[in-house]
Amino acid sequence: MVTSYKEGLAGRFVVYCVLYALAIYLAFNEFANGLLIIAGLVSLFIFGRRHRVLTDGIRKDEIVWVFTLLLYPMCFLYAFFLHRSQIDSETFVEFFRVSLLVVMVFMVARKSHVLTITRLKVAVTVFAGLSGGMGIIFWFMQGGGRISVGTPLINMYALLITCAAGMVMLFCLLESDGMKKQYYRACFLAAVGGVFSSGSKSAILALICVFLCLSFFHVRRNRSRIKDILILLLPLILFGLIMNPFSRIEAMINSVGIYTGEQAEAPSTVSSTGQRVQMYRAAIAGIQDGPVLGKGTWRLGKIFPDRIESGTLAISTKRYVHVHNEVLQAWLTRGLPGVTLLLMLFLVPLSAAKSRDVVSKGCIYITLFVYMVFAMFEAPLNANVSYAFFMITISLFLACRLGDQGCITQSSRS
Repeated sequence: MVTSYKEGLAGRFVVYCVLYALAIYLAFNEFANGLLIIAGLVSLFIFGRRHRVLTDGIRKDEIVWVFTLLLYPMCFLYAFFLHRSQIDSETFVEFFRVSLLVVMVFMVARKSHVLTITRLKVAVTVFAGLSGGMGIIFWFMQGGGRISVGTPLINMYALLITCAAGMVMLFCLLESDGMKKQYYRACFLAAVGGVFSSGSKSAILALICVFLCLSFFHVRRNRSRIKDILILLLPLILFGLIMNPFSRIEAMINSVGIYTGEQAEAPSTVSSTGQRVQMYRAAIAGIQDGPVLGKGTWRLGKIFPDRIESGTLAISTKRYVHVHNEVLQAWLTRGLPGVTLLLMLFLVPLSAAKSRDVVSKGCIYITLFVYMVFAMFEAPLNANVSYAFFMITISLFLACRLGDQGCITQSSRS
């Protein structure tokens, strides 16, 4: 007979480690990664001893999510066996390690009384305020330009801080307590500053879309929210005027027409937008050559040498291993299995979120939407820093439910 899960010091330690790591994820990235590894290993130990209790009462959507977490890295192993690409081998090892540890944390967290919406809100808002505030400081210290915090990948910093900004806006609109609302507004101000200081076109586009969607839904439900929305609009206007990142968006729009037509600039003058259009065309052509099995992950110069030589693909792209579109990348390199698993990574939590409370559901939807926007123009699931953040954030909000989570506190060890 399966007994109730008695949460001890080890179980609470895991949840607090993950929440603390989330709060400092970019500001102190190395320390945060260390905490996540420790939490994962302790969770593995707990699961080994209490696996029957931890799996008791597991829901169908939770089983599917665990299955998706463990299966997604396998498409890289498949590509390695089929095409012998060292990049796919290394990616499988890194991603499977992350996924396995996240699964163990998820299994412990779903039974924990420590993991609450309130504590998750604190972790997300601290992350938003700390990472966004550091971004603003760095921007002023270097006199403008694009900046990053905690990672050399500017667009990945932009991705994570955009997710945080959207979630903090949701917290603010749902909050009725005056002091907490002021705190959320301050964190949102810092997060918006971080987004704009990154200068990422995808981040600004995603942030504006999230802002408009949240504004529409909350005004439709309660017209008195208009005041809150106008207050939250001020940071967008303020940092938009100070940092002027919209010039990059205007340049992108102006250049799209050039590269979608028959004309093309000399490779030495191709903009980042032009490079993306060229890579998308090359990827589509490569998919048509092998739509089922893919080609494996290689540098584009090895996959498309003829296009590099002819100038239809800028010479600067030959060192890239990603075409800056997750769907095209998955299909080109890992074939139909890769595309299928990529879609599962987004559709499974989208479906599972329906049974969660409004905060968890909203945060999952925001995270998925922002990642989807970046997936169209960037490589959000190619870097460890953004891959781990996605898995951890979705897992925590899926694990956190209102009410009893089937645990009994106990002061002794698990």
